[in-house]
Amino acid sequence: MNDHLPQARVLIVDDDAQTARSIARVLSDVGWTPRIARSLEAAIEILTAEPIVAIVSDISLPGGSGWELFDRVKELEEDLAVVWVTGGADVATVIHAVNSGASGFLLKPVGKEALVAVVAKAVAQTARSRSHRLAAKEQHERELNGANERA
Repeated sequence: MNDHLPQARVLIVDDDAQTARSIARVLSDVGWTPRIARSLEAAIEILTAEPIVAIVSDISLPGGSGWELFDRVKELEEDLAVVWVTGGADVATVIHAVNSGASGFLLKPVGKEALVAVVAKAVAQTARSRSHRLAAKEQHERELNGANERA
């Protein structure tokens, strides 16, 4: 069992069914609840309907690219961490992935230990970001309430 939000939902986005199932099995074995999307559109549907704490996505997707997914994710919830997984990457792709603000980058075939470590980091990153955002919002509301009481 992992120490980072047990039963947290992790979205796996990959058009290769075998890869998606393999990743899902590893994540399930350590206590997360994997959800699988096989395209950009399916991923967006899940993201808008379910509480997801991290995304593990291939860069090449039917109906769009992982980069497009990343942009859409950041529009929906900027705190959500994304891990890139790809079967073949040149240096430019790796640099773009790192510079995009992704939480991690893995090459296929993905090793179990590396996958768990990177997803744990992503889940923790999302939790921290959400916690900080909530604390900032609560602080802002307290300041507004204090200003209204003084007025």
